[in-house]
Amino acid sequence: MRLRNPFGRKTKEFPTHLWTQCPSCGEMLFNKQLERNHSVCQKCGHHFKLGALARIDLLA
Repeated sequence: MRLRNPFGRKTKEFPTHLWTQCPSCGEMLFNKQLERNHSVCQKCGHHFKLGALARIDLLA
């Protein structure tokens, strides 16, 4: 996952199995924390997509 840098320097890569970037606010979110928060960004409240099985698990 690459982050844009407005100053033209090299972009940093983060391991995708550990971090997810919020498409709404750009915040880097730790995947375990994102899972605990039911796939909702803590900073801006963006709801990430949930698959059918994950959504059913939330109801159970």
